[in-house]
Amino acid sequence: FGDGFTDIGQNGARYTVNDGSINNWTLQIASNYGSTITPSASGGTAYAQGNARVTATTDAAGGSAPSITQQVTKFLASNTLGDSNLVLMNGGISDIVAGMNAVSAGTLSTDDFLASATTAGKEMAAQVRRLSD
Repeated sequence: FGDGFTDIGQNGARYTVNDGSINNWTLQIASNYGSTITPSASGGTAYAQGNARVTATTDAAGGSAPSITQQVTKFLASNTLGDSNLVLMNGGISDIVAGMNAVSAGTLSTDDFLASATTAGKEMAAQVRRLSD
């Protein structure tokens, strides 16, 4: 679950600058455990998508990506986790970028930015709890 740092090809292209073999930290961890993961768009259980924010569906560039909250909701609608499952989650970077863009544009104060970043962190923790529960 997550953003571009965790996206392994949801829209057909991986977010990476590496050599094309095991080129994403999520793929590397899965490989270390002798497993593979596949994007949900290809029938797998990797829901991360580039530019995703924790709860907002508008990314920092004004586009859209399913939020991490939506990713978790979609997963839980048709999957369950067992004791031997490993969940990888990354997020919040797009929230920070969007907040800093708003600060730079003068539409958000620094204090409000800090408050929204704190809220995004708490919302991310809520998603971890949903999966854990």
